[in-house]
Amino acid sequence: VIPVVVQALAYDVRRGAHSVGAHVRDAASYVCWAFARAYAADVMEKWMVTLAPALLTVAVFDREVNCRRACSAAFQEAVGRLGNFPHGIDLVTICDYFTVGNRTSAYCCVAKSVAEFSIYRRALVDHLLETKLMHWERATRELAADALAALTPIEPGLIAAPACIQPLVARTLSTDLPTRHGAVVALARVLPALSEAATSLGAAEEELVIGAVPAIEKARLYRGKGGEVMRSAVCRLIAAISRSQFTLPLPIKRALHTSIDENLRHPTEEIQVEAAAALEAFSGTYMKRVSPEALARTVTKYVDVLRTEENPAARRGAARALGALPHHLLVAAHAQVVAVLGEATVLDTSDPDRCDAETRVNAVNSLVRLCQVATCRRPMPPTSDAASAEPEGTSAQVEAMPMSVVREVVMQRLLTAAADYATDNRGVDWTSPIVAGREGPCERLENGEAASLAHGSSHPSASEQQRIAARSSSSFWGGAFAPAFGAVPLLQLQLLGRCLCSSSSDPFSGWCPQFVSCTSVDCSALLKSAPPRRLLWNVKRGEGSGFVKMAAAFSLGLT
Repeated sequence: VIPVVVQALAYDVRRGAHSVGAHVRDAASYVCWAFARAYAADVMEKWMVTLAPALLTVAVFDREVNCRRACSAAFQEAVGRLGNFPHGIDLVTICDYFTVGNRTSAYCCVAKSVAEFSIYRRALVDHLLETKLMHWERATRELAADALAALTPIEPGLIAAPACIQPLVARTLSTDLPTRHGAVVALARVLPALSEAATSLGAAEEELVIGAVPAIEKARLYRGKGGEVMRSAVCRLIAAISRSQFTLPLPIKRALHTSIDENLRHPTEEIQVEAAAALEAFSGTYMKRVSPEALARTVTKYVDVLRTEENPAARRGAARALGALPHHLLVAAHAQVVAVLGEATVLDTSDPDRCDAETRVNAVNSLVRLCQVATCRRPMPPTSDAASAEPEGTSAQVEAMPMSVVREVVMQRLLTAAADYATDNRGVDWTSPIVAGREGPCERLENGEAASLAHGSSHPSASEQQRIAARSSSSFWGGAFAPAFGAVPLLQLQLLGRCLCSSSSDPFSGWCPQFVSCTSVDCSALLKSAPPRRLLWNVKRGEGSGFVKMAAAFSLGLT
């Protein structure tokens, strides 16, 4: 009976876009619970090694919460009545009714704690590899990949073994979509985990992983049902290969770069996001030493697409790509990149075909990342290619982008984007450009400090302003924009936004008159004409000063 019950605990039959079997697994858990109540410990002793891993596997990895909790209850009953489960008392406190209730926590946290006991580790890994990575539901497959990555640091050699990697690579070419998608996602999650654990793949396994992406494209597995799912997974795999710093032949490098460029042109936003992340990882690893000609070609390719391409999806991808390039490429071509991204943030009403809000959002975000990456002087990162390694004792330096570019160009573009209230033919109010423009120049202060300054009775002293600026400098915008925007104006923007949402009848009391005069905006007169809440509504509709619009947009994130 027990072997049949163990099979029933894993019963899950796919029927089209769903599966049946949850009721069978739940019933099998009840049978295991009945075993513990009906038989003595000496009768069940020889079956404990079989039942315990089966119950724990379902308790942490089942899709249905009732099945996870049923197996957890059966395991608790068996430990309490029989007492001869290996590490039973410890596991009862780990896999209780509440900890297995959340599926993400059960997969990534509870399973990791269970895997600390070596007797159960192999069963968990095998279940992920043979069952959950081929599950019919995409979310379950991705959770299984996350769980496999979470288990990797416990025993990296088990995951890096040929018995694990080779079947995964072979499944990437399966005709069954869930099977190949689960394999690609698992490789994409496991490779960085192995790299962090300082565990290398064998030469044969590394060669198989490197050739997986070209093999998938050669088999034309992007076509038909599930093509978008595979594109996203392949981009994640390219990013994982890049972060693992495998040594790639030149044809493979070109193939991966071409794949990234193709996915950047895809109209699906998820694919573009993953492709941009893959480009960032790929260029940061394999484009550390490029000739000026190759550098110009790389940047010009995306610049030309953003300027001249008629396809909106291609322009969106190009805007993302320009923000994903590494430090040394952005600094070397900052004038060209800032110019084209700045042009892309402006709403062009003369050409309806180019009034694409997503392109403007991506351009604003790329400008922000450009300033994050390129406004500080950095050493050239070490290369993974021995042929391009520097002589010992030398360290090339990459100069920073001039701060004048931030002051004179980037800030103006961000201010313009913060006042973008365009609508499209779907009638959607595109607030994303406003949000992107708000998040660019605004560094949030701590809630308590901002509130105290907003409602204070005196102008903050110079030392207090320096302290605030120093605290902000720990994050990017305080450090990068403080020289360009100034600590006091930055603080003014914060407080203007808070004042606009204040319920006080006189929000500009205390030191705010000096603040208002410094902003060159007659906010007092504006507030007298309408209460703050009404003013905020008018600002949302596009009335009032563009500077105030931006501050009002800031206030949405401060209240």
